[in-house]
Amino acid sequence: MSASNRNTPSAPFPIAKGFIKPFKGKGGIIRFRDELQSILPSLNGEVMSFIHRYNPVVIQCDLYLVRHGSGTRGYKPIQWRDRARKKMGRGLLDQVLGAPVYTDLLKQRLVAIETERSILNAKLVTVASQLNRLDELIEGIEATEALIG
Repeated sequence: MSASNRNTPSAPFPIAKGFIKPFKGKGGIIRFRDELQSILPSLNGEVMSFIHRYNPVVIQCDLYLVRHGSGTRGYKPIQWRDRARKKMGRGLLDQVLGAPVYTDLLKQRLVAIETERSILNAKLVTVASQLNRLDELIEGIEATEALIG
């Protein structure tokens, strides 16, 4: 398949295909929503595993990885936090990566952890936001159906 063929709506990329597959009605949308809801527990398990796996590494730099935020549907992103628990955010990691006191090997490991953290957060927000949108869509369809009783 050439690059130009992959960019047409009739020949989507395989990963995107699930998000743009044609729905024939409310039932297909509900099934898609249910599939996404069934993914959330395993994603939340990945989050907890990630935090437990990498906190022993990042504590060497006086950092922690924590879940933070209100989160919809149990989604709470993983954030960087300082050991004193007064500051939060990616800037803390940037400070560590710029500090000469840490080894290049540790800094490379932190970059790999940040990459994995970012990807995991992106997966979570993708599922959560899609679920919210599907719920709005289903509510809209049901409200329209109710008009004709």
